[in-house]
Amino acid sequence: MSALVVFYCTLGRIKLGKHVFDEISTKEVICLSSMIKGYGMNGCGSEALKTFSDMLSYGLKPNGVVFVSLLSACAHCGLEKEGWIWFHSMIDKYGITPMVAHYACIAAHSARKN
Repeated sequence: MSALVVFYCTLGRIKLGKHVFDEISTKEVICLSSMIKGYGMNGCGSEALKTFSDMLSYGLKPNGVVFVSLLSACAHCGLEKEGWIWFHSMIDKYGITPMVAHYACIAAHSARKN
C-alpha cells in the first residue's frame, strides 16, 4: 500500500495517494513516511508537517528515512525554518546521526534561497 501511495504521488495524483493512505488501517512508519514524501514532492508542505505531527501523536518514533522525507518536503516547499528545526531535533531529540541524504536536503534549502 505504501508503494501505491508513492506511485500515485510521483504521478502527481496526490488525492489518489491520500485515498490509498486513508485505506491503510494501521498507520506505521513506512506508510507515514510515504505520505510525507508524497506531500513534499507535490508542494504540500503543511500537509507533510501535519502527517509527521500525526505520526508523533500516534507514539511512533521517526527513523532516518522519515527524516529524509520530512526534510525533503521542507526543502521542496520552501519551509527552511521548519527544516532546520527538525534537522536539529533529529539529532538532539531522536539521536539520529545525519547522513548524506539529510545534509542534501538541508543544502537544498540554501540552494532555493540563491
